Amino acid sequence: MNTSHKVCRYSLIVLRILMGALFCFGGFSYFWMKSMPMDPATPAGKFAIALCATGYFFPFLKLSEGIAGILLFFKRSTPFALLILAPIILNIALFALFLDRSGLPMACVLLLFLGILAWENWDKYKSIFQA
Repeated sequence: MNTSHKVCRYSLIVLRILMGALFCFGGFSYFWMKSMPMDPATPAGKFAIALCATGYFFPFLKLSEGIAGILLFFKRSTPFALLILAPIILNIALFALFLDRSGLPMACVLLLFLGILAWENWDKYKSIFQA
């Protein structure tokens, strides 16, 4: 195995663990910190307040994020974790694009990580896209 192949393999492991830690911490920390600072005068704040008012959305979202984050720690469950996280990350990106531009750099990083990990696991997804 050549050096560049090793670097690429270890980079993917680091990327997967980093993304797992991010979503695991971000998901489960909601249950300890509960409050999300949002300005109710902004469109982003109004959107977040409306989602909080449902009573179920944020606990479900954050639990899903946390579980998917844990799944990313294990290579075998990575494709399933990415299926859970894909719509979440897409919504993060759209929220940042349309409601709160300050989150756009992080959204781009998450989209990049998702794309790289999905590309690495493409063989697991091919059958979904075949007729």
